[in-house]
Amino acid sequence: MPFPSKQKKLYEQLLEELQRYPAGSKLPPERILAQQFGVARMTLREPLDRLVREHRIIRKRAGTFILDPESGELPSAPQKNKNIHILLPCPDYSVSSGYFSYLVTTECIRGAMKAAVRYGSQVITIPVSQTNEQEKIDWNQLSLLKRDNIVLFAGDWYKKLLPVLIERGCRVGAILPQMEENLEDLLQDGEDYLIFKRPMLANYLPEVLSDLKEKGCRNPLLFTRKNFSMLFPHPEWNLTDHLEEIRKSFSPGKLQFHACEEQTSFVEQCAKVWEIFEKEPFDALIFDSASELGQAVNLRKLCNLPEDLPIYVRGRDLLGGNTDSRKNLYYSRSGFLECSHDLAEQLLSGELPEKKIFDFKHFIYDGESAWKDNQI
Repeated sequence: MPFPSKQKKLYEQLLEELQRYPAGSKLPPERILAQQFGVARMTLREPLDRLVREHRIIRKRAGTFILDPESGELPSAPQKNKNIHILLPCPDYSVSSGYFSYLVTTECIRGAMKAAVRYGSQVITIPVSQTNEQEKIDWNQLSLLKRDNIVLFAGDWYKKLLPVLIERGCRVGAILPQMEENLEDLLQDGEDYLIFKRPMLANYLPEVLSDLKEKGCRNPLLFTRKNFSMLFPHPEWNLTDHLEEIRKSFSPGKLQFHACEEQTSFVEQCAKVWEIFEKEPFDALIFDSASELGQAVNLRKLCNLPEDLPIYVRGRDLLGGNTDSRKNLYYSRSGFLECSHDLAEQLLSGELPEKKIFDFKHFIYDGESAWKDNQI
């Protein structure tokens, strides 16, 4: 079958393009090549497939690479810098950046260290700012970051950091909230990056609602306090403004909602849950609150709820009680450690997947297993 003239010309142009780069070089993504040659991606694929069959290029998860013309093999890649640089909000982040930011940063460091042990690399921490203010980034601190350096960070510093890190050729792993900007514009066609994102990193409802659907629950209660919810941890993020959107995401189920006053004590909250259950029984409880009692409590007993009713919590202090009381009790935990570990391991391996942007996940644990295995 004759090769179509348009694709033959494109094939010859690609051959000429390959000669511009040494063996082992990574070709631009298909999207960029298609734009460069002014063709559709589908038109580009047959010439690329021919180059693969002729052992001129190879396609891997990390991208498309030029093979050695004599051996038809991929040359060994040069050893990259294996240190992992973690960007901190400020030097004393453990006391100056707030509980949630402290949790995120600590888990990211732990995840990176777990990957570093396997690859024999080191974790280096660099404060982004001396004062934890986004308008006062200390660029002198970041001046040591060079091409191929692995850099991990989390949080909304990305608006200023991403363009600079990509321009320097750093290999970037990031966990990003509040995706208001066009991420592709910030990445500027960078290639060595991996990103976990979610508009609100603290929002564990998608995973919980998905788990409820799997269990066949159709009428759960979301119980929280005003100006407290970890689903929207900043005062300007009003949970009630997004309630209808959340309810629609649970369709065809019906999601009940109650937000008590901020000053309501934990004991009063438990009494209110029982009062709601008596008036309009729900088939699962999402308890988006915390205990101020200073000890592990038996939430099911305090709320006087049936043993077979699923309860979802996000605090270790609500996993109290004996084994029976922890049946049908579930714990939601943010996967910062797991995501940071995945980012570090992929960047250390040197082979990045074609898909580079993923949804950030929360993990749902059985209460008894979480207690026994210390998965908190």
